[in-house]
Amino acid sequence: MRLPFTLEQIIGAVAALLTAVGIVAALGTSLTDGSSKATSAESTETTLPHPGIGSGIPQPFPGVNGGTGPAVRPGDTLPNRDLVAVSERSWDSWERVAGKPNAVRIFYWGGAPACSGEYVEVEETSASVNVRLFAGAPKGGPDACIAVAVARSMVVTLDVSLGDRVVTQTRGVKPPRRDIIPMPTVPVVVATQ
Repeated sequence: MRLPFTLEQIIGAVAALLTAVGIVAALGTSLTDGSSKATSAESTETTLPHPGIGSGIPQPFPGVNGGTGPAVRPGDTLPNRDLVAVSERSWDSWERVAGKPNAVRIFYWGGAPACSGEYVEVEETSASVNVRLFAGAPKGGPDACIAVAVARSMVVTLDVSLGDRVVTQTRGVKPPRRDIIPMPTVPVVVATQ
C-alpha cells in the first residue's frame, strides 16, 4: 500500500505544526472570547481567559485568576537567571498559594525544559503586585531544540502578604540589557521529492 505523502512530507508538516504552536504559545495569542491584550508597556490586570475556555480544548492551567491552589503543583518551575537570549513573555493566569499569604503562582507556556528557563521580576506597591516574566535559553544548553509548548507555573514570593492587592503584568517591555546575547536560529530544511 502506498501512502499519499512521503515520510519527509509528513515530518515536515509535523515540524511546521510544532513550530506554529510554539510561536502562538510564545506570543500568548490564544484568546478565545474576543478579549484583547495590551501591546504597549502598560500595566494591565490579568483577566485573560485560559486558552481552552469555551473552545473544547483541554485547559492546562487550573483555577481562575485569584483562586487558591495547593502549596506545590507538578508544573512548578524554579527560577533560572543564568540564561541567554532573554525576552519578556506574558503569562496566562495566577492564583494564591495555600498556606503562603506572601506568594502567588503564575501560569504560562514555556519551551522544552532543557532548552528554556524563566525568572520573574516583581514590583510591589500598596495597591498592586506587578509580575514580569522573562524567558531565555540556559547558558551551555543544547545547540538545537524542538519548538514545543509546555504548560508551566512558578511560585512568586512577595515582600508582604498579597491581601487585596491587584496582580498585574507589564507586556511589551524589553528586559534589562544586562545579560542579553543574540541566539542564532537554526533553519528547518525539509527535503521533498
